Amino acid sequence: MGETIQANIQREKPKWNLVRIQDFELVQTAYKLTQSKLHLPRCKVEPLAITELKNVSERGLISLDITGPAPVDDPGKLPRGPFDLSDSIPTPTDTYPTLWNHDCEEERKLLCKPDGKLIARPRMEDKANQVWNQFAGRCHLTVDFGLASQSIAVAFTKRKCIGGSAWPNVNFTKKSWDYAFSIWGNSTLGLLLFWWHGSRQQSGRANLTVTSARTLPVLDFRALTPTQIKQAKEIFDRFKGKHFAPAYVANEDPTREDLDRAVLCDWLGFGESIYEAVRSWRQTTPQKEKTLISLIFLGDDTFSNLPPVEAGRDSSSVSVNHTVPVRRPRKIKLN
Repeated sequence: MGETIQANIQREKPKWNLVRIQDFELVQTAYKLTQSKLHLPRCKVEPLAITELKNVSERGLISLDITGPAPVDDPGKLPRGPFDLSDSIPTPTDTYPTLWNHDCEEERKLLCKPDGKLIARPRMEDKANQVWNQFAGRCHLTVDFGLASQSIAVAFTKRKCIGGSAWPNVNFTKKSWDYAFSIWGNSTLGLLLFWWHGSRQQSGRANLTVTSARTLPVLDFRALTPTQIKQAKEIFDRFKGKHFAPAYVANEDPTREDLDRAVLCDWLGFGESIYEAVRSWRQTTPQKEKTLISLIFLGDDTFSNLPPVEAGRDSSSVSVNHTVPVRRPRKIKLN
C-alpha cells in the first residue's frame, strides 16, 4: 500500500509546484528548519535560529547590471553594465577580478580563485568604481546548483571580487559573517535548505535567481555569540583547502562528515545525537544501495545514471564531472 497526497496548484503568488519525494521525514526536517526548529528523527526538537538571507545581507547584481549591452532600440546610449568580460587569463594584479562561471573541478574547496577579470568600459569608469565599491566581496552564492557535479553552494574568495552570472555576491552587514555563511551553507543542513528553497525544473538541479536568493533560509548569524563568530573563522580555516565530493553524495563524503561535526557540535553546541541523526541520512535504501540524501537531491532515475563516487579521508582524489539528463515529468506511481 502507499499514501496519496492531494496538492492544489496555486495560480496566485507565491506559486507552489509539485515535486516527487522519497522520504517524508527529510522533508519534515527541511520545513521545520525554516520555522527555526531542528526536527530530526528520534531526537528532541531543538531551537535553531533561521532567517531569510535578505535580513542579514545585501544581494549581488545580475549579470546584465555588470556586462549588459546598450538598449537595442537606442544603441547610442551607454551600456547597461559598466564592464566588459575579458577573455584573457586572470592574474593576481587585476583591478576588477570576478568569479563568473562554474568549473566543478576548480570548486571542490571552500576557498576559490577568481576565474576572470572585468575591464571598465570607456566613459563608464566612474560607474565601474561605484559598482565595485558597493558590490565586490568575498562571499558568493551559486544560483544554478548542479547537485550531481558541484560540491559547494557557497564560494569564498580570498580577494574581493565581483560575482558574475553563476556566483553573485552576498555582502553581509558584518564582514565576519562571511566565514559563518561559508561553513553553514556547505554543511549538510545548509545544502538541504538550498535544495528545499531552490526551483527544480531539471533533474539534479536546484536553481535560484538573485531575487529568490534573498528569501533563502539561512542560519541567523545575528544570534551568534562573539565566541561563535571567532570559531566560525577557525572552522573555515581548517576546511578551506580540503576537497569536498559533489552534493549528491554529501552523506558519503568524509570531508563533509567532518564539517558537519564541526558545525553542529563544536560551533552550534549540539550533542552527539543530533550529529548522528543528520549523518543517519547516509543509510541505504533497498533500492540498489542508494543513499537517502541522493534520492532526495536527485530523484531515483537521475541517480541510477551516475557512477559511485569514492573518496578517501582527504577526498583529494574526487574528480566528478557528470552531465545530468533532463527528463520530462512523468506520472508518479505509489507503491
